[in-house]
Amino acid sequence: VSPTPGTPIKLRKKRKADEVEVELPDEVAEPHHPELWFKDGSVIIVAVGMAFKVHSGLLSRHSTVFKELFQGLPAPSSGCPVLRVEDQSAHLARLLAVIYEGGRRLPFRAIN
Repeated sequence: VSPTPGTPIKLRKKRKADEVEVELPDEVAEPHHPELWFKDGSVIIVAVGMAFKVHSGLLSRHSTVFKELFQGLPAPSSGCPVLRVEDQSAHLARLLAVIYEGGRRLPFRAIN
């Protein structure tokens, strides 16, 4: 899960916080993933066609890629930051399920 190598993370323009544009969670138009949208999540990741509200600390602990991505995200005055990626939502859901479930229970179909 990463933006195109060599390009900065693109955040949609909604509100400025410390001169970095962020998008507020109530303005995310994509549907929320039914199992990977946590009320207490700290970051929203939007993949193609689906939004996931997850815990940046947990993902950073298990993935250096996530850790590096989240380091550059601003902390908006309300809501949480939104990170848009070009990955397919099924692929991201599978990866997040492995991180959250530790491989114990994978409710999603296998990806070919």
